[in-house]
Amino acid sequence: MPLLALDLALLLALTLGVIAARQRWSTALVWVVASPLAIALSWASTDVVMRLLPNLI
Repeated sequence: MPLLALDLALLLALTLGVIAARQRWSTALVWVVASPLAIALSWASTDVVMRLLPNLI
């Protein structure tokens, strides 16, 4: 459970970072940098949820 909370907190921080970065740099640059991070964090979150799901049913 703590790993899931960490992953979701990192996704939230990335979202806020993207919003802040778009005001400072070009949109294309922010997407190029943030997209792999967002995919990796989403993958990690999904992996944790899939491991926890059998315990919740």
